[in-house]
Amino acid sequence: MAYFRVSSQKEILVIIGIFTTYPLNSTKHLNFLSFKKAFELYTNTHKKTLEVKKEIHNILTNMNTLRYDYEYPESRVYRITPYWLLGFVFLTLFLSEITKKKLGEGSFFLLKTEKYKLSFNVSQSARDLPLLEEIKIFFNNLRLDSSVSKENNSVAYIYEQKGKNTYFLSITYTDYIKNVLIPFLDSMAWHSKKELDYIDWKMVLKLKELGHHYTEQGLKLISLIYNQMNSRRLSTNPDKETVVDRKLMDVETNKLLNAPSNFEIKEDGRIWIKSLNRYYWEGNNIEVQLKDKKGLLIKTFSSIASCAKFLGIHPATAKNRLQHHKAVLFNNKELYMTKKDST
Repeated sequence: MAYFRVSSQKEILVIIGIFTTYPLNSTKHLNFLSFKKAFELYTNTHKKTLEVKKEIHNILTNMNTLRYDYEYPESRVYRITPYWLLGFVFLTLFLSEITKKKLGEGSFFLLKTEKYKLSFNVSQSARDLPLLEEIKIFFNNLRLDSSVSKENNSVAYIYEQKGKNTYFLSITYTDYIKNVLIPFLDSMAWHSKKELDYIDWKMVLKLKELGHHYTEQGLKLISLIYNQMNSRRLSTNPDKETVVDRKLMDVETNKLLNAPSNFEIKEDGRIWIKSLNRYYWEGNNIEVQLKDKKGLLIKTFSSIASCAKFLGIHPATAKNRLQHHKAVLFNNKELYMTKKDST
């Protein structure tokens, strides 16, 4: 572990100037204001009286992990910019690694139970939920490709991790990830080892676009990539399943990327999976109906994701309940998801 520390009064003034000009967006801004107030008390008082020391002590007892007051002024304004967002993602992941907290396994996540579906996640405690809402607006307004559309113009959704006082912002819409999010992230200069996870994440997308996740060789290779992403990249991680020979893995990946696609596009536009000898099921884009125990229709949705958003559950959970016809508890009622016009 390495630390960067500023302690001289002259240099602290520079730090205060930076964060005054460019205010922090998270609740850390409140800690900065307290820090600034304590510094001004300390430097503007020639004689450190007992009263001044007591006031500084009171400020310290309501900072960082000791803070109990998270009330913002009504004039609070969030400033979400591309590079701020990139740095915020890096910092969030860094803190989750050093505190050993698994906050969504990093922003560049693969849903192992969903054939390694790509997911982009950002997590924050409940007190920073308003910030997550602002980040959600930023992503929903980020349209680099006009062909990308989503119901209610929303591609990012927020859900709560029950019992953890934590909220996640998640993006799993593949078209958006491919046509908007990746070009957006590629447009910036990276200064963190998280770029390695991002590169692997994109590599999995390329393999999946060729349908190799439906072959034994491709699935094994994606599993190896998954095994060394995020915190599992660290050699000291106890959850690391196997030691990966990165050079050999890169050679095998390039071979598979240059191999013929496992998909075949038929004349009617449907996708045929060669290795499975069947058509690809566009499960996430099917219309879904929500019914009660008696079969009474509650609501119809254009996709599994939009239904999951309405229920406040993860899309992977919704897909599992749909496939196995399991109930979802919503407002203390058991509801069931079915494909439209199905019984």
